[in-house]
Amino acid sequence: MSTSLDRQWTGAGLGRLDGVPKVRGMARYAYEQPVPQPAYLHPVQATIAKGTVVRIDTGAAETLDGVLAVLTHLNAPRLVDTNDHELSVLQSAAVGFRGQFIGAVVAESSEIARHAAGLVEVEYAPTPHDSAFSVGEHDDVLPDRAPDLARQVSEAEIEAALAAAPTTVDQTYTTPPEYNVPMEPHTSVAIWNGRSSAWSWTRFGSSPRMSAADSDQSSRFTPRPSSRQWPHANCPAVP
Repeated sequence: MSTSLDRQWTGAGLGRLDGVPKVRGMARYAYEQPVPQPAYLHPVQATIAKGTVVRIDTGAAETLDGVLAVLTHLNAPRLVDTNDHELSVLQSAAVGFRGQFIGAVVAESSEIARHAAGLVEVEYAPTPHDSAFSVGEHDDVLPDRAPDLARQVSEAEIEAALAAAPTTVDQTYTTPPEYNVPMEPHTSVAIWNGRSSAWSWTRFGSSPRMSAADSDQSSRFTPRPSSRQWPHANCPAVP
């Protein structure tokens, strides 16, 4: 037995609950949650693709006026749930990707926090990483696994074809980073008042367990749900 889905909404011009406030500039985002005397957090991010942090010196950052705390894997609270390694911020010295959060500076202003983050000195023990889609590396590009794909072309064949072509273009193009939620300031706000309450722009408001040692004492609010859970949404909620 099968039942058809109700398609009454397909193709209909539906109004969004937050549509009018957004276009009128009246929508309150996570960053606009009123907080008295807030502190600001700026991350320290890994500059290698894979490896281990062998030394992290936070001395210069900690002595800067206006800095309240510097968190690293050495002193950050342990999280309850570490199954998602991307969200397990500041839990170990391991580096899994460039840009990973390996530290966080908390200061009286965002400018001080950003400046202090740049003063943190980090030494790594890099390990090899493979980011090339070479033949045999990924099963899904092998001819026997994906018969519809064209055969693999060697670099020698490409070079030969370019050499024989009447016209070639040799140019490197770069594009700026793009993001899928441009209307929302990429930030999170956390308040502690007997329990942890966090406002963030992620649409996954069910992950406070990642951020608090006691999941029963934490709540997460998403005033403008937009994207998935990201590491920086957890940082402010680390007590």
